This record gives sequence, C-alpha cells and structure tokens, in this order.
Amino acid sequence: MRIDHDQISMIRAELSLMVGKVSDHIARGTPLDAIDDVDAIRRKAAGYGFGAAEHIAGALESSLAGIGGSASAKCYLEALVDAIGCKPVIENVGIRANARASEALLASVALRTHG
Repeated sequence: MRIDHDQISMIRAELSLMVGKVSDHIARGTPLDAIDDVDAIRRKAAGYGFGAAEHIAGALESSLAGIGGSASAKCYLEALVDAIGCKPVIENVGIRANARASEALLASVALRTHG
C-alpha cells in the first residue's frame, strides 16, 4: 500500500489524538479503558507501517497491565508521541530505522523509569 505525505500527516494526527485519550484515561484512573485505547493505537500503527509506534504501544500496554504500570505511563506516552513522529515503513523501506528508533525510545523509557 502506497501512502502519500498528506495521508501520513493525517494518520499521525489520528494517532496523536488517540494518545491524548489514553492520557485522559490514565489521569481519570481508568486503566482498562487506557489499555483498550493503547491496543487500538498499536493496531493502527501496525496497519500503516509505524513500527516504532507499534512497539512502544505494545510496551505501554504491557506496562499498564502490570502492577504500578500507570506510574511509568507518562514516560511511555512521551516515547509514543516521539515514535509517531518517526518515518513509517513503506514497501519495506525503513524497517531497520524503525527498529533502531524502537530500541532507542524503549531505552530512554527504561532510563527515566529505572534510573
């Protein structure tokens, strides 16, 4: 599937709005709703080649499902916003860059949450 710059911008905007909903759910103390929305982000990111966002969303989903996951959620949400800004994989171009971005963003979350 070929997507152009305008479509990528629209998808980024949609994903960013979805991140805002997750943040609202966490602030209201409704982690199950947050988990559902993060899963939707992960699926949408995967469908459009946003591999870094897909991986960060998966890690956030796991974190929220664990004990005390909401405590580290802010770091994951910040990393997810950064991941949404990464160039998507289009026709197998950018796979390595997305993998490296995922690793770097997850490392930054680990440093912020565990020192």
